[in-house]
Amino acid sequence: MEIPSAFQLLVLIGLLQYSYTTSCGPPPQVEHTKPIEQTVFPVNHTMRYECEHGFKRKAGTSSLIKCKTTGWESKLNLTCIESRNGRYRAESKTKIPNRGKE
Repeated sequence: MEIPSAFQLLVLIGLLQYSYTTSCGPPPQVEHTKPIEQTVFPVNHTMRYECEHGFKRKAGTSSLIKCKTTGWESKLNLTCIESRNGRYRAESKTKIPNRGKE
């Protein structure tokens, strides 16, 4: 059995550091979510996306994302859909008339 040289050990350590991180940068952007101002997150930090005004989280999708040593968790499946209950149009953000329901 051959003993690894100091150079081989340094290369291995460098590869391990490249593969794992101690923090994550900005999370992936998701359509119709509020902007995320924070740019660095520690490992094991979890955060929830918030849908923009006039949108809501589609049932069955998750707004939770987690920073792991390999980067942001890739199981995020959030979809923000236009909200009917909010009675707002996303494009103009103006109130929709009640159409006879008072």
